[in-house]
Amino acid sequence: MQADVTLTGIAILPARTFAPETPSSSGYAEDGRKLTIPRFEAQPIQGISAIAPVVSKTLKRAPTKKLPTNTPAKANTPTEWWALSDNGFGSRANSGDYRLAIYRIRTEPVRIPARPERRTRLKPKKTAPTVTVVQRITLRDPDRHFPWPLTLSTDPDRPLTGADADPESLVAIDDGSFWIGDEHGPWLLHFDADGRLLEGPVELMPGGSVLRSAAHPEVVNSGKVARLGASKGFEGLARGLRPNTLIAMLEGLIPGDLSAIVRLLEYDLALRAWTGRKWLYPLDSADHVVSEIVRDPFSGPDSYLVIERDALQGPATALKKSFAFIWHVCRRKPLPSIC
Repeated sequence: MQADVTLTGIAILPARTFAPETPSSSGYAEDGRKLTIPRFEAQPIQGISAIAPVVSKTLKRAPTKKLPTNTPAKANTPTEWWALSDNGFGSRANSGDYRLAIYRIRTEPVRIPARPERRTRLKPKKTAPTVTVVQRITLRDPDRHFPWPLTLSTDPDRPLTGADADPESLVAIDDGSFWIGDEHGPWLLHFDADGRLLEGPVELMPGGSVLRSAAHPEVVNSGKVARLGASKGFEGLARGLRPNTLIAMLEGLIPGDLSAIVRLLEYDLALRAWTGRKWLYPLDSADHVVSEIVRDPFSGPDSYLVIERDALQGPATALKKSFAFIWHVCRRKPLPSIC
């Protein structure tokens, strides 16, 4: 079923926005060669790969009942968000000086009511939609939970860079900590509210053997076999159907998987273990990929939203859509499906 969606507001963070008092960056070429002079004097705040609302305990959460079609959710729309930086400049080779971080941002969008019957140009009251960076949390591993060499391992604080991990998805936990889905491993990474890594990377072991991507340190440095392509790890991460669980969505196929599907896997936060429960999400086309999965805050507790897209950009783009689905288990083999 096709839903009508109208853009009612926009907030913009200029591309050339840099974090003050941070080290220079973009000092490597695409092939990993170190440049004489870094391109930027500070760390850019760009390449946001996931956001999550900042939920205050003093405020009511978003309603769970379904809203009527085209009803804007104004009262509970967050104005502050956690924003997860991507791995930097596009690859492990050129991102060794990009410091991974989570930003707290405040959005002040320009809102224009949708009036399709009027063709005159509307003049919003606000002329400058803004995104204000409120806080920067550097992701780091001073306690040495990360078992592989880090790019900045000589720094006592051991900050993580885009050559060490590729964070793609984010879940903010009620205790103030963050779980992040990574593509280099792929791993799940658990950080406290100050960005300190709290435990070792959680790896995935389907069939009893570690699933490594082409960017995994043991593949790059030790010649271990990769069963997943580079940048095909945990693209999506969301709160699970059951209490104290997460749902991790792989972007790529594991050898033996059917085409045009991606796996969703359940992780138990209390047991600190994969539960073995898994589902298949069907894509519209084998040429598409998923970019995110989140709980739908305006529908029932078993409703999710998934962003599905093609690999094209600009005028050539054919598909960039959000799909809503109700989660239920179908009796199919070898894995249950979302249908």
